Formats: sequence, C-alpha cells, structure tokens
Amino acid sequence: MKNLKFGIVFAVSFLGLVLSLPAARAADLPEGDYQYSCMGCMLNLNMLNCQCRDDKGMVRPSSLMTTGCSHDISNKDGKLVCGN
Repeated sequence: MKNLKFGIVFAVSFLGLVLSLPAARAADLPEGDYQYSCMGCMLNLNMLNCQCRDDKGMVRPSSLMTTGCSHDISNKDGKLVCGN
C-alpha cells in the first residue's frame, strides 16, 4: 500500500512537470500569429525554426532569423515572415 501511494504521488508529480514544459517553451517563442499555423517551433540563438502549413495545407519546414523583427511574425504560404 505504501508503494502504491508513492507511485501515485510520483506519477502525479511527473505529469505536472511534463505538462508545464510546453507552456514554458511557448513563452520563449517570439510573438505572432504563426503559432496558429506552425508547429514544432524552436528558437535557437535568434533563428526560429518551425514546420508551417502552406496555403494548400501541406506542412513544410521554415526558418527565420528574428533579429530586427520589431513586429509580429507570421506564416505566409508556409514561410515565416517578419511583420515590419
């Protein structure tokens, strides 16, 4: 019974940790409506890399150097573009 309680506490704690990771990662991404049509986005140094849907619904890789982007980033036909 003691092992069962420990297992439940461990599982709930682990689940809480796992569920909090995507939210923390999304908070690090630059703002923009690309987040609605792009997935798997990662920011490495100032390079934003995503898998974005184009106008035909196909998913394709896209990258954008975010340095100098003073406005929202968006997805234009599967390509990440700077809003300025």
